[in-house]
Amino acid sequence: MPGLSGEELLPKIKNIPVIVISAKVDIDNKVELLLAGASDYMTKPFDTKELLARIAVQLRNPDISATNPILTFDNLILNTDCHIVTIEKKR
Repeated sequence: MPGLSGEELLPKIKNIPVIVISAKVDIDNKVELLLAGASDYMTKPFDTKELLARIAVQLRNPDISATNPILTFDNLILNTDCHIVTIEKKR
């Protein structure tokens, strides 16, 4: 990511499940990011169907949607009730 690494960004994200997608396959990197707050970790290359399944698993987590159906980070908004993503007020 330009300007900020995923490792630096992850602690700043609260109440949003984060699936890390990385080319790093080292087990130490995976464990470090999972313990730092990532909800899941996938290595590149990946299959889109697998990513969609992992997203579905995160969205059905009752801890996420029960507290607040609207998840936000900067200009990104995810409505977990209707599964709509909005970026800068555009769907």
